Amino acid sequence: AVEKELKEGLTQVYDTDSRSSSHVLSVGAFQEIDVKSHFVDADEKQITATATWLSVTMQSNPVLAIACSTRSSINEPKNAFLIIFEPQRSKIDGNIYWQEASCIPVKDTIDFLTTNPENRDMFAGASSSGDLYIWNYNKSSAQLDEIFSKASEDSIVGMSFLTDNCLLTCSSDGNLIIYKKNSIDKTFKINAKESSVTALTSITGSNDFVVGLLNGKLFLCSSTSSNPIVRELN
Repeated sequence: AVEKELKEGLTQVYDTDSRSSSHVLSVGAFQEIDVKSHFVDADEKQITATATWLSVTMQSNPVLAIACSTRSSINEPKNAFLIIFEPQRSKIDGNIYWQEASCIPVKDTIDFLTTNPENRDMFAGASSSGDLYIWNYNKSSAQLDEIFSKASEDSIVGMSFLTDNCLLTCSSDGNLIIYKKNSIDKTFKINAKESSVTALTSITGSNDFVVGLLNGKLFLCSSTSSNPIVRELN
């Protein structure tokens, strides 16, 4: 029952003054995550990064996965890493801060990271050049286990996990691939003659997903049908 509630996500709780104009949600910086130490000779402006939250290990604080890299003047990656930061309680002030727990090199820049909502120790990474990885984070050893990797010539523009632990990836030409148990389970093709595909996202609690095109069009799709496009969203 607790697992079911957690999958529904957080419910915002408002106080009695929530409708008052004076009630303003305050958001501020808490901690600066430093990855510059892994790129000693790089200019800070050359460092690119993407991140995703993993499973919770301390109170309500999850593990943080960050993929970072540097690019040279000819837009080729020089160094690329996947770094895990775990929440740790400070003995000085009692607050919780994220500290680096492990780091692994990857051969190319990771442009996308996504976490499996059914198993938040599992997450995937992909590069626009076509490299795809699935990792499992071992909380007891703070190590990353690579459980799947694949290189292709297709440029990956988006990916997302579906409800049955399947990973869906999409390339700019409209090719959709569903990976299940570390192998290809199903392939689709979206007719993207009008414009290239730029992104996709799955819909929580279903096997449906939304695909976005460069011209601004959105398509609601389903992984359970032979023709993935359900309808165009207005």
